[in-house]
Amino acid sequence: MFSEKFWPHVVKKAHTAAVIVQNCIGPHGFYAGPGERYMHQYWTRDLGLALLLAVGSIEMLFHRNDTQRHKRAVAVSSHLSNLADRQGRDGAIPILFSDFPELLMKKLRQKGKFDTKSRSL
Repeated sequence: MFSEKFWPHVVKKAHTAAVIVQNCIGPHGFYAGPGERYMHQYWTRDLGLALLLAVGSIEMLFHRNDTQRHKRAVAVSSHLSNLADRQGRDGAIPILFSDFPELLMKKLRQKGKFDTKSRSL
């Protein structure tokens, strides 16, 4: 798998990723990033990355306390529930949702990334 000489680097990077994911927990799941740019946006891609830490073997590298693990589990459940609530009749799931959809649409329109006729990205 990994050469022994790289293992400390892998562990350090995995710990950094775990801290970032922990800082991305929002009221409806995982924010797309810890900074202002993606605050209040929940991207499906990032749920997948968070799941790797929530249930993957990387989690076992660290002796996380139960409170942190529980918070991540609640955020995973909330994120999945919010995606299911927003699932289309055709089975499509959104690539993102937001705490403030009007603000997100305004930002996307300003950048020319939102088609107002089709109401899609």
